[in-house]
Amino acid sequence: MTEVPEYLLERSRERRLELTGEAGPEPGAPGGGDAPAAPAAASSAPAAAAPSASPLPAVPPAAPPPPPPPPKPWVQAALARQKIPYWVMPVLLFLPIWAFMYIGTLEDPTRAATGILADGAEVYAAECAVCHTATGAGSGTGPKLNDGEVLLTFPDDAENLGLAQHVTWVAAGTDGTGEGNPYGAAERGRVAGWFANMPGHYDELTATEILAAVLHERTEHGESDVAATLAPIVDQLLADGTLVLPEQFDEGVTPADVAGLLAPLLTAGDGA
Repeated sequence: MTEVPEYLLERSRERRLELTGEAGPEPGAPGGGDAPAAPAAASSAPAAAAPSASPLPAVPPAAPPPPPPPPKPWVQAALARQKIPYWVMPVLLFLPIWAFMYIGTLEDPTRAATGILADGAEVYAAECAVCHTATGAGSGTGPKLNDGEVLLTFPDDAENLGLAQHVTWVAAGTDGTGEGNPYGAAERGRVAGWFANMPGHYDELTATEILAAVLHERTEHGESDVAATLAPIVDQLLADGTLVLPEQFDEGVTPADVAGLLAPLLTAGDGA
């Protein structure tokens, strides 16, 4: 019988071990290659069970954070206080500007014309407005009286000399003063006939009417506080007989003559 080479038997045994887990008989063992080999110890033992995974311990829930401390009383008061709406802020910002603009549109309150001032307004409208205009703005036949012009020519003073010069000019006019002769304040430089012929009213109006018209011009067009103060004093002195005026002025009346007639005003009005 032909003997099988040893290396072939070894290869067959290794192949059987790979496929069945059983090794063939060792070479030279009794029974030759017919006796079955004992199963390998490693393959006969049951496979070890995989160890079971132990559960993780339960994590307790986190404790809730402590509540915030209550706000301070003054904070609560500030939060509860009613806030100013945002749209109010620009209104408040521009309110002073609007107030100044509004005040600028208001007209100065008119002086209440009573007594001799009311009489003077009537005389001015009838005799003077035709040349000087109702507002005192002046025209081609009469110089301007408003915007302080009349007080530049016949200024207020402690002795009422400007008032006396004004009365004299209205009474005497250009003819009574003499054309080219000065009148009014010297620094003003006015001479009779410089603008137009000023008619004298000495023969048309009473002395009281001329004084009334002059006080009206100084108060209304010159905005003289002195004249406004003198007017009620004149009313009182005329009523009680302290101030005595002639029925009419003479054509040649002078400022000194008129100042003498108005002297009681200095005592009653402390010189105005």
